[in-house]
Formats: sequence, structure tokens, C-alpha cells
Amino acid sequence: GHDRSKVVYIPNGVPGLEERQPTPLSRSKEVLFVGRIAHNKGLRELTRAVREITDPELRLSVVGDGELLAAIRRETRNDPRIRYLGWLGSSEVAERYRSCRFVVGPSLWHEVMNTVVCEAQSWSRPVIATRVGGNEDLIVDGVSGILCPPGDVPTMQRAIERLLNDDDLSAAIGRAGFEHVQQYGMRRHIDGIEELYKGLGHSAHAPVPRTS
Repeated sequence: GHDRSKVVYIPNGVPGLEERQPTPLSRSKEVLFVGRIAHNKGLRELTRAVREITDPELRLSVVGDGELLAAIRRETRNDPRIRYLGWLGSSEVAERYRSCRFVVGPSLWHEVMNTVVCEAQSWSRPVIATRVGGNEDLIVDGVSGILCPPGDVPTMQRAIERLLNDDDLSAAIGRAGFEHVQQYGMRRHIDGIEELYKGLGHSAHAPVPRTS
């Protein structure tokens, strides 16, 4: 119902993207979650998928905090492979991206432009994410990431096992994600905002048409 000529899309920028180079696949079996620990972020579903996987070398690192943290910690207390790191500084989060095998974004509700997906791709890390909102704009399923239905624990489990056990696929997805995210540099983001402001400035000085 809105006039398309009055809608401007300016994608977010990924800080530091221009300085990054493609990073080789990590040989670790660390899976990374970054985000607020709330119902809509899907961490409970991710921990259930991980607990169904018997691989003793698998590790799930959880970066973040939120109202569900205590409850999920209780649910997972018998699985030492799951560790909770709390909120970390930007340099510490960057190190987690560098060291992990891949990143999972299990959101249950609509995402606009998922920052974690873009950050993971900027470090050449494969991403498993759910088919919600803008995730489908950031990931081509099976090419630059793997998409799962939201809340589907068995499908997420199979996707995690697939990337853990297939080095070639994981490396290829990491490279494709890195190539995709190059369009989201901060320069493009800033230029887009500046052009919008310039356009609004011209509109403000345009003569107002008279009506009879």
C-alpha cells in the first residue's frame, strides 16, 4: 500500500569488511551461536539439535546473554560440549569467528538483515540459518549457506552433521559466503545514507505546487 518511489533500501554495512581476506576452513568442530538468548533467537532448538549428535569432539560455543540463559543452561547441564561465554568484546567475538567451524543462526521469528550471518560470511565461515525474513536474501541454500525451516530440530541436526563431516562442502560454502558479503561494505552503506539525505534536501527546497 506504499508508494514504491518513496521506499529506499540501504543494506547494513559490515565493519572491517574491506580489510578482510578469505580465511581457510577451520578444522575444529566448534559450532558458534552469537546473539541475544531469547525465545525468538532459537537457541533452545539449536541445543536440542546438538544434544542429538553423538560426536564427542563437537563443541557449541554460545556468545550472548538474555532472559532464557539460566533455563537453557539447566537443560544442557549434562552436556559438557556446550559452553556459555556471555557477552564478549568485538575482538573476542572476531576470534570466535576465526576459530569456529561454522555459525548457526536458528531464529524462529522474522529477521531483517541478519548481522551475525553477514559477520560469519565476512570471516569465510559457513552459516546454517532458518528461512525467516531477510535470511533468504543473504543465503542461497546449499551454495552460500544452508537454510532450515524455523524450529525444525531434526533438519538442523542433519545440517550440522553434514558440515561437520564434509570439508569440501564447508570450504565451498565459506568461499561463496565471503564472495556474497562483499557487496555490504561500509562505504556502500555510508554512500547510500548520504545520497538519501541529499535527495531529501533537494525535495525540501522544491517549490510547492499551488492548488486552486
